[in-house]
Amino acid sequence: MKKTVVAILLPLALFVFPGCSTDAPSSESPVPVVAFTAFANTSEEIVQLDMRTDEDQPVLVSVSGEFNLQFLQDARNQIDTASIAYYTWDNRQSRVYYKDLETGDVFAESDICGFSGETGNDQSIRTVWGNRDYVVAAYSRFPAGSPEEARLRIFNRNTAECRDLRLTQTAISGQINMLFREGMLIAYYTNADTDLPVLTLIDLEDGAVVTNLDLTGNFLAATLRGEELLLFGRDETYEVFLTGSQTFTSGGNTPNIPLLSPGLFQTRFSGEVLLLSLIYQQPSLFFSQPALYDLGGGNFSSGGTPFLPVLQERIELETGNRVLFGNFDADPSTGLVVITYVIGDGSPEGGVVLTDFTGKPLQIIPLPIVPERLVIREIIQRGR
Repeated sequence: MKKTVVAILLPLALFVFPGCSTDAPSSESPVPVVAFTAFANTSEEIVQLDMRTDEDQPVLVSVSGEFNLQFLQDARNQIDTASIAYYTWDNRQSRVYYKDLETGDVFAESDICGFSGETGNDQSIRTVWGNRDYVVAAYSRFPAGSPEEARLRIFNRNTAECRDLRLTQTAISGQINMLFREGMLIAYYTNADTDLPVLTLIDLEDGAVVTNLDLTGNFLAATLRGEELLLFGRDETYEVFLTGSQTFTSGGNTPNIPLLSPGLFQTRFSGEVLLLSLIYQQPSLFFSQPALYDLGGGNFSSGGTPFLPVLQERIELETGNRVLFGNFDADPSTGLVVITYVIGDGSPEGGVVLTDFTGKPLQIIPLPIVPERLVIREIIQRGR
């Protein structure tokens, strides 16, 4: 991904819908305030929008200006409730840009661990990941006369120390997916010898493999819930691996769970309920919507049937505008959803809708820039 970015902020002018309501009906319980962060790419710069749903205007920050972004050939954008990061690389070179959304602190580093200067070995970076304490570059080394080696270069941001780790399994060339839990890393890849998936648990401080989980072809995807690693199978079952004790515990059945892509994923939990994406059958005006799946009951607790057409119709009745929806985030504990929208007449106007899993438009928030990504930061009960 190659981009030219210039720090130019757009004017703070809100596009107002006629007849737009900004609060839930007074006969109902007050809707909690939602604090969210959204990001937009104007083609000139990347802009961060911070907003609470009880405020009139967002706070706009030029991420490009903060980072002085300079992308290399390949890049990953990593967004969660605590941070935004860009990991970018090309052959032996790398650049990292990381911002703590709570403190506003920015970390930027080029050429992690001096990798580009290691001219004695034929090697190339595959991908780069990280969290607030570590940056991890997965790379391939090509020893003369020997098979390709899959390795990790681990950079400790707090101590500026680097550790090198050769994976005990031989990984097929391609991207290695990662999940972080504080000082532990879970790496997902395919064993080149068996063509079967592997999950490797790594102690980042020591730079050492804790254990390997050699999986079968039934494995589909995995995510973390605290110290629990949930492994989902293609046969619509799941099992739980405790990363602390390194033991398996009971799982269950997951009929009709909407997991399509193999690998690792991050999500939100509320007890046994997890947030997933329900993909619409195509052709459709909509691609996907949030859904809540109850692992205990083995069914959808919310969002198991399409609600975006209902939301679209209700917004059109209220505002006179037919809108299209984009990226979303949802809070499983309250059932609140924020979803980006754009007016469907081809104009560049849009914003964010606060809704629920029934498709009720609780709040329509026009924004000066239509976000491409967004994340719920906090749910604030009224009166706080």
